[in-house]
Amino acid sequence: MHFGLYPVTTTTVTTHIIVTTHLLTLTNAELEAQVQTELAENPALEMVDGQRCHRCGAPVENPPCPQCVRELLAGTIINVDSGHRPEGKVDRSGSDGYDPLMGVVQPVRLADHIMSQLRPMLEPSDIPIAAYLAESVGDRGFLGVTVDQVTAALGAAQPVVERVLRQLQQVDPLGVGSRGPQECLLRQLEGLPVAEPEVEELRPIAHRLLSEFWDHFLHARWSGVPIAARQISAAVAFIQANLTPYPAMAGWEDELARRRGPASPTVCTRPDMVFYFDADGALAVEIFSISSRWLRLSPSFKQMIRGANGKGRESWSEMAERAELFIKCLRQRQGTLRRAVEALVTHQERAIRGGDEHIRPLTRTQLAEMLDVHEATVSRAMNGKTAALPDGRIVLLSHFFECGKSTKELIRQMIANEDRPLNDGAIETQLKTMGRPIARRTVAKYRNMLGILPAHLRARQKECVSA
Repeated sequence: MHFGLYPVTTTTVTTHIIVTTHLLTLTNAELEAQVQTELAENPALEMVDGQRCHRCGAPVENPPCPQCVRELLAGTIINVDSGHRPEGKVDRSGSDGYDPLMGVVQPVRLADHIMSQLRPMLEPSDIPIAAYLAESVGDRGFLGVTVDQVTAALGAAQPVVERVLRQLQQVDPLGVGSRGPQECLLRQLEGLPVAEPEVEELRPIAHRLLSEFWDHFLHARWSGVPIAARQISAAVAFIQANLTPYPAMAGWEDELARRRGPASPTVCTRPDMVFYFDADGALAVEIFSISSRWLRLSPSFKQMIRGANGKGRESWSEMAERAELFIKCLRQRQGTLRRAVEALVTHQERAIRGGDEHIRPLTRTQLAEMLDVHEATVSRAMNGKTAALPDGRIVLLSHFFECGKSTKELIRQMIANEDRPLNDGAIETQLKTMGRPIARRTVAKYRNMLGILPAHLRARQKECVSA
């Protein structure tokens, strides 16, 4: 199989982790391509003839079932980019070849963006390690695992993992794969292009603040720092203007859009699932995907193994084990995705029924806590997946996490426009008056994610600058 999913140096358990992790990140279209690749490469795996839709029983070559789609998708589809309904009446009779599954622009995942840059730099044996590291980078761009955890999971040598990690940390966005804000800021500082002489004078001062006086910088307490107050103020302003503590928030997707340019073709996909109302009016989920029930270990191949001996039997047995493992990983992928999506729908049911104004604040970390899984698992399950809603729109699942982003942006604006530093309690009160009731600790969490200091430290920082 492609993507280095079956490294020969790993155990079956480790291979199971790698394959399941990779399959979970795939959209429906990508999964279909992956299954076809595996079918072509492994003669022990075969597609069951005459597979039928588990919902209506109709014969289906590949999901989704057209008959079920037409029943589940009601109303005129809205393009997710424009937000406008197409003009004219849409004929859903099927006689004109109408396809109710309209495309949406497929976003570029951060892990895919990392691997697209990293893959040409790597030896083939290093690709599974790089893929594991890239998929372990969280929403803020930090590495969510330790080197020891990677070596234990993959059975790789520690120096090799460290070498691959160093290569990963050299790609865009600058600072990705860091273990925290300090390492991220230092890597970004080192990677900044040469600027004007007066700016270059600030670079070593900024480096000293971030490396030698991190605690002072973090709390804006400059007593005891052997640097002139004027230089400290200028270096802090330089850091705030040129660096970000969270590399995944550095606008890399905007940069990709600029590189593609307006003439680039739009990459479209079909929705991976549909949210609909069943006969009782309850909100339900239908996930379109190749089912593990459609794949099996070839009976004729099993007979060949029984009649073989020597090296031939050993090689064929490995192919059979690989086929069974793929089916098992696919089944686990489907179960994890369904659990995550059903929990998301339960949390956001009011918004799905009544509109986006009812979206409840939600983070991937909170959803992971509901499911008792790692945050990275939720990110892999959610990223890039699309859903058709009862009102006809096709949206990314990330759409239902954007309320938190909007709230964070409001907090950023409040602090940017403050006459005097607002504490978290004052921000909480203002948000409630705006119809965004969130807890004070959530205000503090969003403020920290934005890299903004608490009110009393912002006040000290202003005093230092004015001095």
